Amino acid sequence: LKTLADYIRGLADSTDKNILNRLREYLTKIQSDMVVTLQQQMTKSADAPVYWQADVRELIEVNAKAMLKNDAPRLAGWNKDLSLDACMDKARKELSETAQAMEIWPDIWEFCQTNK
Repeated sequence: LKTLADYIRGLADSTDKNILNRLREYLTKIQSDMVVTLQQQMTKSADAPVYWQADVRELIEVNAKAMLKNDAPRLAGWNKDLSLDACMDKARKELSETAQAMEIWPDIWEFCQTNK
């Protein structure tokens, strides 16, 4: 857990460019996986209703187009109006908080085990 916390803290302390690259890489992977999954479902469901096929095609298009955009990388739950700088600040803050939680988790666990 400490090794992972150190890695996450290192990412939080890295440059905006590095965080931006990691966010874009992550979002591209998620969107790519979504497109592949939806395409597989379309292939398996050739006899599905036309409206369902149209909805799935639209989802494929939306995710494929999102991979090509160069917008600020916003994760689920983030305000869609966040600027690039605000996205970097939010990512850095959330990474730091996650690393901190991982660093103190063993102490919390030990405390809970001895104070049942």
